[in-house]
Amino acid sequence: MSKIRNNILIIYPIVMVTILIIVSALFCTYTALNIRKNKIKEFQHASETKSTRLVETLHSIENDVTFLGKSVFLLNLIDAIEGDDAEAFSHWKYGTELQFKIFAESRSIYDQISFIDTTGQEIVRADLLFNGHVDIVSQEELQNKSQRYYFKEAIKLDEGNVHISELDLDMEESEIQAPHKPMLRFALPVFHKEHKIKGVLVLNVLADKIVKNILTDKHSDEVDSFLLDRNGFYLLHPEISKQWGGSSDLGTGENLSNTFPVETASTILSGQTGIELVKKQYYVFTPIHFDPSGDERYWVLVNSFDKLTVYYPIYTFFAVVGALNLILIAGIIALSYIFSNRVVNPLRALVNATRQITDGDLEHAITINKGNSYIKVLTESFGLMVKKLKESKKDNEQLFMKVKESRDEWQKTFDVITDIIAIHDKDFRIVRANKAFFEKFNVSKEEIHDKKCHEIFHGIDGPWFRCPLAKTSESLQSECIEVVDPNTGETFMVSTYPILDKKGNFSGVVHQARDITDKKKVFEEIRRGKEYTDNLLETAQDAIICIDKIGIISVWNQSAEKIFGYKNCEMLGQSLDKIVSVSALDVYLQMSKLIKISRILEVSAIKRDGTSIPIEMSLSSQEIKDGEYVFTLIARDTTFRKEAKKQLVAKADMLAAVNKELEEFVYIVSHDLKEPLFVIEGYTSKLYNKYKDVYDDNAKHCIDRVKLNVKKMSQKIMEIMEVLKAGRISYDFKNNDSGRIVSGVVDSMKERISNANVKVIIDKDLPVVFCDWERMENVFSNLIINAIKFISDDKLTVIPHNPLIKEKSNGSRGWIKIGCHTDEDYYKFFVEDTGIGIKEEYQEQVFQIFRRLNDVEAEGTGVGLAIVKKIIGLHLGKLWIESPVENGEGSRFCFTIPRIKHVSNN
Repeated sequence: MSKIRNNILIIYPIVMVTILIIVSALFCTYTALNIRKNKIKEFQHASETKSTRLVETLHSIENDVTFLGKSVFLLNLIDAIEGDDAEAFSHWKYGTELQFKIFAESRSIYDQISFIDTTGQEIVRADLLFNGHVDIVSQEELQNKSQRYYFKEAIKLDEGNVHISELDLDMEESEIQAPHKPMLRFALPVFHKEHKIKGVLVLNVLADKIVKNILTDKHSDEVDSFLLDRNGFYLLHPEISKQWGGSSDLGTGENLSNTFPVETASTILSGQTGIELVKKQYYVFTPIHFDPSGDERYWVLVNSFDKLTVYYPIYTFFAVVGALNLILIAGIIALSYIFSNRVVNPLRALVNATRQITDGDLEHAITINKGNSYIKVLTESFGLMVKKLKESKKDNEQLFMKVKESRDEWQKTFDVITDIIAIHDKDFRIVRANKAFFEKFNVSKEEIHDKKCHEIFHGIDGPWFRCPLAKTSESLQSECIEVVDPNTGETFMVSTYPILDKKGNFSGVVHQARDITDKKKVFEEIRRGKEYTDNLLETAQDAIICIDKIGIISVWNQSAEKIFGYKNCEMLGQSLDKIVSVSALDVYLQMSKLIKISRILEVSAIKRDGTSIPIEMSLSSQEIKDGEYVFTLIARDTTFRKEAKKQLVAKADMLAAVNKELEEFVYIVSHDLKEPLFVIEGYTSKLYNKYKDVYDDNAKHCIDRVKLNVKKMSQKIMEIMEVLKAGRISYDFKNNDSGRIVSGVVDSMKERISNANVKVIIDKDLPVVFCDWERMENVFSNLIINAIKFISDDKLTVIPHNPLIKEKSNGSRGWIKIGCHTDEDYYKFFVEDTGIGIKEEYQEQVFQIFRRLNDVEAEGTGVGLAIVKKIIGLHLGKLWIESPVENGEGSRFCFTIPRIKHVSNN
C-alpha cells in the first residue's frame, strides 16, 4: 500500500504538472499566433470592406449618369435643339432642369449636374447650394466648358463609356476654391439618333461625402487612415497640412516617399493588397480601382496602427494563463494527498477481507464502512455477484424480449419521422433507411442493397465534392450544411452524425436531410420585405417617426434628421416631447384600436436650433401584441409651402389688379381712338359733299384713301376688342357634338361659300367633345373663312387618290375638308384646303395678331387666327399648320382638344 501511496504523491503530480506545462505552452503558442493573425486579418478585412463599399458607391454614380444620359427629357431636348423648335426647347429644357433638380436633391452628393453640347457650351446646369437645395443656373450664367479636361476626354469616348476624373480640388477661374472642395467628375458622351454624339452629361460629385465618410467610418482611436493617389500624394490624411500636395492641387510636395523608405513606398503604391511593418508601426494597404475601364487608375487606402495594438492581447493572455497554471499546480498537489488517503485505506481493508474469502470462508461477507464510495460499491457488487449469476439466465430472457420490443418500437418511430434518414457503414454504403427515404427517391429496400450514398442521393459514380459524410468520417464530429438539389431545385438542410464503436473508432454515419425549400422562400420574402421597408424609410422625402404610446421614439429616418436637425443616434429612445408636445397627440395615442387618422394634423415643432416650424402630420398605428400598439407619424415641414402660398396669393392679387388695369386701359384707348376717327370721317364726308364738284380726280382719290384707312382703323379697334374678349369671357364647358357645331357654322356661311364657288366636305361621325359651343363655333368659322380667302382662282384643285373628293370638287375653285382623328389622349381636328399653301418660315407668324402674308392680297386684318389660337389654348389644346399638303399646295390647320374633362368651367 505504501508504494501506491508514494506513487500517487510523487508520480501523479509530476506527470500532471508536466502535461499541464506542455499543454499550456503549446496552447499559448498556438493562441498567440492566431491572435496576431486574426488581429491583422481584422484590419485587412476592414480596409477591403471599405474599398469595396467605395467602389460600389462609384459604380452606383456611374449608373446614375448612364440613367440620366438616356432620359426622355434630355433626348427630347436634343431633338428640340436640332429641330430649332423654340416652344419644344422651352418645354423639354424645363423638364430636364426639373429632373436634374429632383435627382440632385434626392442624392445630395452631386455638386453639379450639367448637359454640355458638342461645342462645350452648357445647355442645362443644376447647382447644389450650401443649404441642401438645388439651384437651376440661368441662361446668362451658363459657361463654355470646351477647355475643361473632363469634357475633352469624354467627347472622344465611344457610346456607353463613362470618363471618371481624378480626385482633385475644385477650381473656378483657374483658382482653387476656398474652403477646399474635393471633387470627382463623371462625364458621359450622349449619343442619340443614328448613334451620333450630341453632347456630354457631367456629374460633379462631392468626394468628401462618399470618400471621406466611407473610408473613415467606424474607425477606432488606435487606427489612422490616409488615402493616396497612385503617385503617392496624400488625398486624405489625419494631418490636414499633408493633403493635396500634388502639382495639380496645392503643390506642397507632401508625398509618401518623403516619410517612408523607397522600397516600402514602392510596395504600398504597387496596386497590390498587403501589410508592412515600419518602425513598430503596421501599415495595411489596399488599392481602390475607381475606374472600371482599366486597372492602371487607382487610389491606395492605408490604415496604420501601433505594433502594441496587435501584441497587447497576447501579453494579457500569457499573464492569465500563467496565473491559472500556478493555481492548477497547487490544486494538483493538494488533490494528490487527499486522493492517496481515500484510495489506499479502503483498498487495504478490501485486500484483507478478500484474503479471508480466498482461505475458504465463502460465506464471509465483505463489508467496508470507511473509504471511497466507489470501493463500497465494489464490495457490495462482489458480494452480490454469485446471487446475480443464478438469476442472470431468467433476466437475460426477459431482457431479450424487451430489446426486441424496443427495436420494433424504434423502427416504427424511425419510419414516422418526416425527415429523410439513412444509416451508412464506414464505406458509406446504405445499411438502413426510413420510410421517407424510400418515398423520396422512389426505391425499394432491395434496390439500395450494397449502394453507396452518392449513387442514390446525387446519381453519380464518385463521391460528391462537398460530401458531409466524408467530413464527418475525418473529423468524427457532426456536420450540417445546406444543399440545393440541381435536379428539382429543392433546398435541404443535411446533418450527419458519426457512429463510433466501443474503442472510439469510426464505424458508420447517420445521414439526416430536411426539406427547407418553403422555409427558405419565407425567409427570403421576409428579408426582401425588410430591405424594401428600410429603403422606403430612408428614401422617403417626409419625416417618418415611430413611437410607443408614451411617445418614446424607436424609428427616426434621414428626412427626420434633415427637417428637425437631430441625428438618428440622438433621438432613438428619446421622447417625442423633444420636438412635438406628446400631449397634443395624447387623445389619438390613447385610442388603442386606431388604424389611421383621416385628416392631417397641423402642429408646431421645435428644431434642434430652437426655431419653431409648422408641420403637417398623419398618424397610424399597429398592434404588436395584445393591447400594445406602436404609432407611426409621417411629418412634413410646411414652412416653405405656407410662405409660398402667401406670396402666391399676393402675386395673384397683384396680377388680377394689373389685368383689370390693362382691360380698362384697352377699353379707354379704343374709345379715345374711335372718337377722333368719327370726327375725321365726318369732316372728310363734309369736305367731299361740299367740294366734290371742285375736286379733281387726284383729290377725290385722296379723300377715298382717307375713308378707307379710317374704316380699316375702326376694324382693327373692333378686332382688338374681340381678342381681348376671347381671353376674358367665362367659358361654358360641357359635352357638345362637334358634328352639329361644324354643320351649324357651314349652314350660316352658305351664301359666302356659294359666292366663293368652294366645296365643303365634312367627315361623318365627328366626336362629342368637352368644350364651349360658342367659342368652338368661332374656331371653325375663322378657319373656314381663312381657307376661302386663300383658295386660288386660276385652277381647279382635285386630289387624285380620293374619287369622292374629285367628284365633289368638279367645277369648283377648290374644296375645304373638315375632319377628326382620335388617339388615346386627344381629339385631333383639321381644316384642310386646296389653297396656295403657307411657307414654313411664315407658319408661326400667321397666328400673331395683325400678321398677314405680305405676298397675298386678301380681305381681313389678320386677327382671326390669333383669336383661334387663344380659344384653343384655353381649351388646353395645341394649334399648328401642316403645309403644303400635296404637290406643293394646300394647307391643313390642325388643333387638339383633350379627351379628359376639365376640372372647372373657368
